[in-house]
Amino acid sequence: MSGIPPTPLYRIRSRTFVWALDATLGTLITLWVVVPPAYMTNDDTTIRRNIEGVTAPTATPTGYILMAHSLLGWAATPSR
Repeated sequence: MSGIPPTPLYRIRSRTFVWALDATLGTLITLWVVVPPAYMTNDDTTIRRNIEGVTAPTATPTGYILMAHSLLGWAATPSR
């Protein structure tokens, strides 16, 4: 051997962890910038449009909505 002491095992593991963490964060940040997540922030309008039946061209008024309790939808549907 050339007299260089071997690298301690704990330093290899921490370097590997830091590399993996950096790679993961870099990938997630890049994806977040390129394809940002879409949030449904206008839930009230979506629920109202489902109850009124205007979410699609052939949609009918319905009380079956996934974002609210169905009793709310069925109670509001006859009023339309």
